[in-house]
Amino acid sequence: MLGTSSLAGHQHVAEKRTHYVLYADGALGKLTMTGDQEPLVTRGGRLVSEEAYEELRASVTSAREARVAELLAEDARRQLADFQDLVGAGLPERVARRLSGYAETGRGTGADS
Repeated sequence: MLGTSSLAGHQHVAEKRTHYVLYADGALGKLTMTGDQEPLVTRGGRLVSEEAYEELRASVTSAREARVAELLAEDARRQLADFQDLVGAGLPERVARRLSGYAETGRGTGADS
């Protein structure tokens, strides 16, 4: 059992407990409190189990990673299209690469025209 010394003797120190929160806007949170009281949750939030919190967190992480991959793919397609347009307009490849941000991968030659 945890305890601390005080002038009057030993006093019990309550253990810290973590509470998991799902807010109305979909945000997740953790509240760590000392004591046995339930936390007052604001912003339309509600307490959820640790298991539900972890499942929701994994889902949010997965969705974010998928969105980032989607944005990166869109950016790569845009860079390639810009590069091709610039080369088609007569710019040297090295200049077109620099202007478009396009960096071809997989060729392994590293040579520019």
